[in-house]
Amino acid sequence: MLAPSSNLVIDKPQLQVTIDRDLAADQGVNISSLGNALLTLLGGTPASTFNNGGEMYKVILELSKEWQGRTDAIYNIRVRTASGEMRSLQTFVEVSDTVGPDVLEHSDGRRSATFSAGIVPGHDAREALAALKDAARQTLPPTMQLSLGGDSGKAAKSSGSAATVILMGLVFIYFMLSAQFESFRDPVIILGVVPLAICGALLTLALSGGTLNIYSMIGFVTLVGLIAKHGILITEFANQLRDKGMSRAEAVTEATVMRLRPILMTTLAAVLSAIPLAIASGAEAVSRSQLGWVLIGGLVFGTLVSLFVVPATYSLLSPVIRKPLVTDSSAAVHAEI
Repeated sequence: MLAPSSNLVIDKPQLQVTIDRDLAADQGVNISSLGNALLTLLGGTPASTFNNGGEMYKVILELSKEWQGRTDAIYNIRVRTASGEMRSLQTFVEVSDTVGPDVLEHSDGRRSATFSAGIVPGHDAREALAALKDAARQTLPPTMQLSLGGDSGKAAKSSGSAATVILMGLVFIYFMLSAQFESFRDPVIILGVVPLAICGALLTLALSGGTLNIYSMIGFVTLVGLIAKHGILITEFANQLRDKGMSRAEAVTEATVMRLRPILMTTLAAVLSAIPLAIASGAEAVSRSQLGWVLIGGLVFGTLVSLFVVPATYSLLSPVIRKPLVTDSSAAVHAEI
């Protein structure tokens, strides 16, 4: 990582006050009395208010000007013990000079510090975060927790939500295809190539130096819809041929051959349209580039494997004897009979 920095800068002069609680309890001195005395010593204590000419004024107890801001003023403040004896505040407290942070930030009700750094060229965010987590486990005590913020935190949250969106998209497409084909098997045949296309997109993304982020996840969601089209073309045409009397093997072979040209043409058009995204330059070029490489890699690899996987899956899952759908004309004929 480059130039790590932190907002936790411990260079502010401070006074550390330590109270001897056991001695105070033995002498019958209330801790609240010690606190009020320290408050008077350090900044003044509001005691009361009074009205003068219709105006309200606060009465504040504080040290005289010559003793304010001096640590040795502790010798001049006395508190009363249970026996009525006046004892110096120094008897019960110890004041020492130290340094500390100017501001203590809080996150989720806990004290927190923010560390930020850049990523060395040639490495991605995943490697940097993995190295940071390893260093934190070795350096920080077990009572401290590490949470991601900024762009890294947003990327982590968006990755989790994007994975849920992809899963919900697959479920939605499955039920839509089930309604279209009036079958629960045909959508499985169509979507069987989607995991392989995603693997091709992941490989292309890794070779291009991209990472899993919100932009690449958008590409995966788009890829699911584009690659499912190949299975729809082959499966739909094969079902039509089988309704005309062809066997399962003959129908899926003929459907693959007949639909090869439209599949290649639509894939080529989609890949060519994604090339400008992949080679984009300028502002926000990184996000567009990752989206483009996901589409290119997923479509090219998914198209190649779909020409073999979809027919093979159709041959395995489709029933040997297909029951043709009843049309209105056939229903009328049966009704007349």
